[in-house]
Amino acid sequence: MVGSIIALNQTNIQLIITYSSISHLGWILSIVLLNRTLTIIYFTIYIIISIPLINILRSNLGNQLFILTQRNKSNNILVVSLILSLGGLPPLLGFILKLTILISLVQIKMIIITILLLTGTLIRLYFYLNMSLILIIKSYL
Repeated sequence: MVGSIIALNQTNIQLIITYSSISHLGWILSIVLLNRTLTIIYFTIYIIISIPLINILRSNLGNQLFILTQRNKSNNILVVSLILSLGGLPPLLGFILKLTILISLVQIKMIIITILLLTGTLIRLYFYLNMSLILIIKSYL
């Protein structure tokens, strides 16, 4: 949740991804002692989503969000779908993982951790949706 709050005011894409990684670490740590298989699946899917996103972002010369909209307009839909999947927006892959973890935590009655993770995800989805909106609108103007 701390990573989500800190990332709210950022325009540097690398810092946003860094703070997002901190938030995802919270998800991984919340389930690591309870279900190791789910932890490995979450970590693997997180890597599958993150590596293409980082490669696309690295191929651009600047770190700011506006530069991404100006450089390569063909990758913007891919970047938006990867960002929203990383945030856990339904029906994307990140949502399914987070829903599975939330169900597991609720079943073992860890309600406070579930609420904290859900709140952090909602905050993160707010700036991911803002970032996606900027990418889509600015790239077509």
